[in-house]
Amino acid sequence: MAYNYFMAKRDVKHGKIQILTAGHSIEPLSEEELKVEDSLRKALGFTIINIGIWSSGAEKYNNVMEVYLEEKNGRGWRDLLNRKMDSVLKERHLQN
Repeated sequence: MAYNYFMAKRDVKHGKIQILTAGHSIEPLSEEELKVEDSLRKALGFTIINIGIWSSGAEKYNNVMEVYLEEKNGRGWRDLLNRKMDSVLKERHLQN
């Protein structure tokens, strides 16, 4: 599928909010960490889609999504996601 600016605008219009990634993460997350991250993403209103190979169209697509998510969740929504993720994981590790 070819991702681009126009597809992003259409997806936003239809409520399909997703951030594109490509390849594998350097540090794989545990199943528990994946669940926490997925839950937090859902609360902020988006999902992650791994498209395999990165393109300039994917970058333009993500730019549209970033603008939408900033309007929806406020500036610094990524920092909020990271802080909440760290907080939840620290709390869970303390309980174990």
